[in-house]
Amino acid sequence: MKKLTNWVDRLEDVIPTLKDEPGHFIINPLSALKLADWCERFKQIEERNRKLNNGESLFAVFDLETTGFHSAEQFADGIGGITDIGVSLLKNGIYQGNEVLEDGTQLDGENPFEFNSLCNPGVLIPDNVVELTGITNEMVLEARPQKDVLKDFREFTKGAILVGHNIGDDQFCTRGFDIKRVYGPIAEKQFGDSISDLLANSIDTLPLFTNLISGVSHTNEEFGKRLGFKLVGAHRAIPDVRVNALCFSKLVPILLDTPVEELREHANKLLEKGEHIVTHIQVGAEMVDGELKQWGEFGIKLDPEHLKLPGRKRTIIIRYDFDADQFVFEETELKDRVISSDELSDYLKPKDLERQSCILRGVSSFNSILEELKKPVQF
Repeated sequence: MKKLTNWVDRLEDVIPTLKDEPGHFIINPLSALKLADWCERFKQIEERNRKLNNGESLFAVFDLETTGFHSAEQFADGIGGITDIGVSLLKNGIYQGNEVLEDGTQLDGENPFEFNSLCNPGVLIPDNVVELTGITNEMVLEARPQKDVLKDFREFTKGAILVGHNIGDDQFCTRGFDIKRVYGPIAEKQFGDSISDLLANSIDTLPLFTNLISGVSHTNEEFGKRLGFKLVGAHRAIPDVRVNALCFSKLVPILLDTPVEELREHANKLLEKGEHIVTHIQVGAEMVDGELKQWGEFGIKLDPEHLKLPGRKRTIIIRYDFDADQFVFEETELKDRVISSDELSDYLKPKDLERQSCILRGVSSFNSILEELKKPVQF
């Protein structure tokens, strides 16, 4: 396991807080297994891209701002649209965009490795979105139409792997936004592009961050903090892109050297001990009937006897319904079955959760799980 130890040391050197994180993947086997899968896929995509580009890899780190959290169909039909798009090109994983200073100040200027443009989406930007992004209807009125900007974006990113935070991919981030909900449906309708092909050629840094460190906020801003880059100007495309591109470029050479099989072997040895009861706690929000609804879920290991199901101990995902104040099973034969707080509380006893304190900070009782789920989502 010497190779794995050296590799973890390299990661801890570029993410200084990693050693002290309760959610460090090295002590969380489920995160370690997912990280191994993520890195294996990343290496395969990077190798394929090198063959297409005469031995060099090309990454296009990008971000979009939009008129709101519309559905994929609404974006495709023009009910919602893109207001701002930014891209930073990395050759062989090396950042070549404009400089980001230590205090977060970003230096602007002409740069052949950057693309940044406002778009006229053809629809009005709601007031709450204007307040969030700072992009007004007056600003986009003078901008080029969305379709023309996207033509340039497609040309600028030609031959590149699309990279971003919560953009979506075909395996690890099926709820992703930028490709899955926005660009993919628009590009499919206007240019005949395949959404599945776009997702198969995308690298999402959100699941990477999620599996490196569990139990923390996984925003792009937090990603930057962990890797030493301060994000100023969040919710505009190019500031988000530069910080994400700097983080990604810092990790690329390490990720390409991931000893995948050794990482899996380490994780499976931990799993054999059966010491993990709560596997993750995650919160988020999504649009439901035009209204933003918060969601929360957590994974727990339950014994078959408790579930009244055949087979081994298994991990079950349970979602918290804020409106009904109840818990609902998300997977397996129990899907959509409601389980009471009392039943969960009885199963997740403090003495069992004590051994989780090294993995999920502060998780020592069922109530502490509930408190984590009810924390407001930060946008």
